Amino acid sequence: MSKVEQITKRKLIMVKQIFNEALFHSERKSNSASRILTIIGFDLAVETILKTVYSTLEEKNKPKENFLALVEQVEKILNQEGIGSIPKRREIFYVHEIRNIAQHKARYPTSNEIDEARIYIRDFLKDIISQVWNISFFELSFIDFIRNDEIRRLLTDSEQELRNNKYIECVKKSAYALELTLSKIREDIVGNSLDFTRGIFMFDNNNEPSNWLTNQTALHAFRRMQNSLLFSSLGLNYLDYRNFKKIAGDVLFSVTGKYLHMGFKEDLTQEDAHFVLMYSIDTINKIEDLVGDIEDPFEFRSF
Repeated sequence: MSKVEQITKRKLIMVKQIFNEALFHSERKSNSASRILTIIGFDLAVETILKTVYSTLEEKNKPKENFLALVEQVEKILNQEGIGSIPKRREIFYVHEIRNIAQHKARYPTSNEIDEARIYIRDFLKDIISQVWNISFFELSFIDFIRNDEIRRLLTDSEQELRNNKYIECVKKSAYALELTLSKIREDIVGNSLDFTRGIFMFDNNNEPSNWLTNQTALHAFRRMQNSLLFSSLGLNYLDYRNFKKIAGDVLFSVTGKYLHMGFKEDLTQEDAHFVLMYSIDTINKIEDLVGDIEDPFEFRSF
């Protein structure tokens, strides 16, 4: 892909992320606030894809901010390029009107309106992305931008586990992918993590050897400082990682290369699995953007 194609694909994936977040809220449609967030998300996905279409086909002018003007602008450029017309035009205006009523007249969308909007916007995005770029909407994923084959395969499997409502497997594979990524770059940044060490040998104030609990506590503190420094060096939020760990637990690596997963949250929900997967994908993408090949991090690259 050229640089322009990469940027365009990232925009398309962002549209899918917006749609998926709205889809996630739509499954909690008994909650009035979730219905509001759903309809705003669906409408935002439409507006974003229309602007992406226009920016791709017309490089000189900016897309309009007014929704009606934007639709007419995109309709015109599609016709000029011989690509056809905007699909599901009546349906996207229907959803936009529901959003306007919700936002300006404080009327919550009904459950039926949410169900209709979900189908309308899904079909609209599927059709317009296929029409303009000949790409499948359902296959768009930021996982595609992950360079390491093993990590990409793990996350692809994890994404499928989430679709199959296998939340434990989704969390395990996502967490393993992230921790494996971190393990490959850790030593270049903060040194050895002492994975197979039970404690740091300490002395008390009388210069006597400390007990094993003190030595173990010192090791845990050292590891936590390493992680904090690692995330700070990568420009990542360590508190977000701690929230991730509360759900995903710990991944322990053995000398044989196998791993053991323990301490993950009991009674995992779809929301938990979704968060762990999205956090892992986003964090791994950021890490690769910074260090390059995680098998050989910070190798010399000419720019």
